[in-house]
Amino acid sequence: DVGCYPFSPHCTLLYNFDKPPMAANEEACGKDMLEGAWQSYRNKIRERDGAKSNVRLTLEPTQFYFFHYPKEADNGRGFGCVISLLLFKRTEHLALLHNVVQEVFPADERHGDSSSSGEVEFRPHMAFVYAPEAQYERLKNYTENKLAHEKPNLLEPMEARYLSLWSTQGNLNDWYRIQYIDLRNSS
Repeated sequence: DVGCYPFSPHCTLLYNFDKPPMAANEEACGKDMLEGAWQSYRNKIRERDGAKSNVRLTLEPTQFYFFHYPKEADNGRGFGCVISLLLFKRTEHLALLHNVVQEVFPADERHGDSSSSGEVEFRPHMAFVYAPEAQYERLKNYTENKLAHEKPNLLEPMEARYLSLWSTQGNLNDWYRIQYIDLRNSS
C-alpha cells in the first residue's frame, strides 16, 4: 500500500552494471554466467587453501543501516528510493567473490577496491526493503530503531545460500530476477 516491492533479502555484490548481451534465452545465459563465477571462486579458494571439500561462504553482519539513494545520485543512475540494509564485514572470502563476479559482470566505477585510486570500496550489504523516497522517515525509523530491537538475531553469522542475477532496469516494479544458482548444492 506504500509502494514497496517484495524481494528476498540478498547480499549485493554488484549493482548498476550494464547487463551483458545475452542469448535469446536470458535465463540459460544468466545461469552459465553465475555458475562460471561460482566455479572460478571455488577454484581460487581451493588453490589458495588446498581445500578439497565443499566451499561455503559465511556472511558476518555488522550493523543495520538506512540508505537514501535518490535518482540523481551517481550521475542519474540512483534507484530513486530508500533502502533498509544490513551491512556485512568485508571478509577475505566475500572480497574474493566480489572480484570474481566483477570479472564476469564488468562493474561500473563505483565498485572498485581502492579508495586511494578514486574508486569506491566494495561495501557488502543485504537489502531488506527498497521503498519510494516518500517513505524516507518511516523506513529510517524502522531500520534504525525497530530492527535493532526486534531482530537482533539478524546480526548473527549466516551462510550464503544463492548467487542470483537481477535486472534492475527501470523503476522498482520493473525489476526481476533473471536467474539464480543454489550454492548449497554445488561442491
